[in-house]
Amino acid sequence: MRSRAKRVGIIAGTVPAVFVLLVAGCSSTPPADDTATARRDWVTCISNAVKAQDDGVSDPVIIADGIEPQCAVQHENVIQVASQGLMTDAGKAEARRVFTEGELQLVTSAVMAYRATRGPSSGSAMP
Repeated sequence: MRSRAKRVGIIAGTVPAVFVLLVAGCSSTPPADDTATARRDWVTCISNAVKAQDDGVSDPVIIADGIEPQCAVQHENVIQVASQGLMTDAGKAEARRVFTEGELQLVTSAVMAYRATRGPSSGSAMP
């Protein structure tokens, strides 16, 4: 069985980039200040949680899975702001689906990006 990390398809450093691409793809985007604030708050929450919880050894997906609920309020705000300009319930549901399905991948990417800035871990389980 493939590990959860492989199924997630990790791409380091994509939290802000993917968010911008998703919001830019909306037909009618919310005000830039709202979008920037929501994104900044979510990314800050994730960054702070990663710094506090990452031991440099544990599976990044496990770390990310524990961080997701801690930043749920900020993530929900991102979804709400990003879907403001969508006219139909189907459009709003699709935006929610896209943001929710990609959340674990984005948080995992934040863990991996943080590790990359710290360099190799001295407690690594890798040979």
